[in-house]
Amino acid sequence: MVSHLCSLFCGKGVGATGKSDDGTVTHVIGIQVFSEARVDVNSISYPVFKTSYPHQCDKSDDSALNSGQLQYTQDQEICMILQLSDEVLAHNILSRLTPRDVASIGELTTLEAVCWKKVTVGGAIEPSRCNFSACAAGNRLVLFGGEGVNMQPMDDTFVLNLDAANPEWHRVSVKSSPPGRWGHTLSCFNGSWLVVFGGCGRQGLLNDVFVLDLDAKHPTWREVTGGTPPLPRSWHSSCTLEGSKLLISGGCTDAGVLLSDTYLLDLTTDNPKWREIPTSWAPPSRLGHSLSVYGKTKILMFGGLAKSGQLRLLSVETYTIDLEDEKLQWRQLECCSFTGFGSQNAVIPPPRLDHVAVSMPCGSVLVFGGSIAGLHSPSQLFLLDPAEEKPSGEF
Repeated sequence: MVSHLCSLFCGKGVGATGKSDDGTVTHVIGIQVFSEARVDVNSISYPVFKTSYPHQCDKSDDSALNSGQLQYTQDQEICMILQLSDEVLAHNILSRLTPRDVASIGELTTLEAVCWKKVTVGGAIEPSRCNFSACAAGNRLVLFGGEGVNMQPMDDTFVLNLDAANPEWHRVSVKSSPPGRWGHTLSCFNGSWLVVFGGCGRQGLLNDVFVLDLDAKHPTWREVTGGTPPLPRSWHSSCTLEGSKLLISGGCTDAGVLLSDTYLLDLTTDNPKWREIPTSWAPPSRLGHSLSVYGKTKILMFGGLAKSGQLRLLSVETYTIDLEDEKLQWRQLECCSFTGFGSQNAVIPPPRLDHVAVSMPCGSVLVFGGSIAGLHSPSQLFLLDPAEEKPSGEF
């Protein structure tokens, strides 16, 4: 990429030697000389590629031209040889790219050398549990609820600060907690706020909403009510977008019926109200799928256990919707071109549910793990770029 920055300033009447028909030097090839330099790019004004020198040239002295001792005609604009540092080059390259392209450069570098690192942490999450929900709040990992021994619904909150020199699980001391539950969702919004929705509690399925500010002096779970809520459910999926909007989709009712609806709740308003997202067509009803946000208002749905006729099958289907569209419509993506870490071979990820999906800065979505049928490994990482006509990526 850097080699493309070597500039050739050519014009009419210029031959291979850079001379016009009357022998005057008019243009010079600009060559990048690579060397280490400490340049504060913030203090440089761009572009800095051309300059003019008013000098007189002796047109008869061709030997000077051949020897490289250039003499200039008066008021003749000449492009001098510029020696730019690598920092300046990088700055000029990045300034011409879109934010998505800039993010892709860092993402490509990171993902090509990706490897898992085992983190040893202290503390403990007691009592033990399953079917909890967890999410990231910056560099903190937060866990809420779960199913304890004898199907006991849990109502406690734990946090792990990965920025700490010696990370440890800590139980968050709160004034009040939502009713214990499992099969719910936990999402982060506005940096330090958490939101819990739904799940299965002592008295059956739930459709309540609770929020908590992790950075508050005395963290307190607070219930959010308003409008007609979605049906009580568990094993649904949720995500947050535009900083403070909670989106939930699908799940399972207490009668075992799979759902295909989508609801939105704006948590910043004084009187939050649930709003169903109306679409003329929706993906088949499902549970255990993932929702990811890309491009600010676009939602990606992947996988899950989906209804197919009279059957329920693990899914590899991918759908997307843009909440800014005038006519809201789910659209199925053709996910048949996945490429892998260290390999350019196209693959199709195995169908799965209960996996995790993480949005990358450039808009791609990483998918990992889950319940997968057959002999497929759940340790594979898949990268999906929903902006491509045929999304790609498996690692």
